[in-house]
Amino acid sequence: MPFLRVRRPKGYFDKLRDYRLFIDGEEVGRVSEGSELSVELDHGRHTLHAEIDWCRSPAIAYDLPESGGSITVRKAMASRYGCAAALLVLPQVFLMRRSYLAIDVDV
Repeated sequence: MPFLRVRRPKGYFDKLRDYRLFIDGEEVGRVSEGSELSVELDHGRHTLHAEIDWCRSPAIAYDLPESGGSITVRKAMASRYGCAAALLVLPQVFLMRRSYLAIDVDV
């Protein structure tokens, strides 16, 4: 059975809290800053999203190949704006809470 590797890079935000990973609606694990998580899954299409407190990522559809795959979960605006994103944290938490996190498929 293939594995999905979930990576969370180090960053400025959310250092003390884990991101919870949901696959097909069920929580399958938590990933802390700068760490990885491996989840054994059947190959094929799955729905993924991540959460932290009351914020989350948009759900994505992901086709896990038989050889396994890899994704990265990150704070959405931090990668675009770096330290300047600190000014946008509160508005993002309250106004854009369903897009606070992002999931990138690694190739």
